[in-house]
Amino acid sequence: MEFSIKIEANSLTHPYDYNASLNNYLHYFENFSHNDWNKDSCGGYFTFRDDDRECVLFFLNYGDNFSLCYDYTQSSDGIVSCWYSNHEDDKMNIIVDADTEQFIPLGSCLPPDITLSVIKDFFKNPLEKSKKVKWMNADDIDWSSVY
Repeated sequence: MEFSIKIEANSLTHPYDYNASLNNYLHYFENFSHNDWNKDSCGGYFTFRDDDRECVLFFLNYGDNFSLCYDYTQSSDGIVSCWYSNHEDDKMNIIVDADTEQFIPLGSCLPPDITLSVIKDFFKNPLEKSKKVKWMNADDIDWSSVY
């Protein structure tokens, strides 16, 4: 299902974008280069909001891969959920510092091509987590090594 949506973006050296176009971000994932990610930032996020809901897809570069975190909030029902991409089950409880106390599960790291597929799905329908990857609820991850 595709519909007209407005997605905001905060990433890399771009100024905050209140009406993000996916095309402005494709090359960072299609032609992955450490130089693009190590200048000023190693990640960012895309945000969708409507009257009652907010969905945020965070992406964080770690090595040659990206960790994704999908946050969904529905104000009226008090629903708040946080999900991490799950690429390797056995590494989801290994927590690493991706960048100055930005902790991620090592098993959440995806190759750039899969990361881009998930981002494209977010731009099509931000109200649903992409089915291109497995997701693990943040509450099911052992964060005790860092918090």
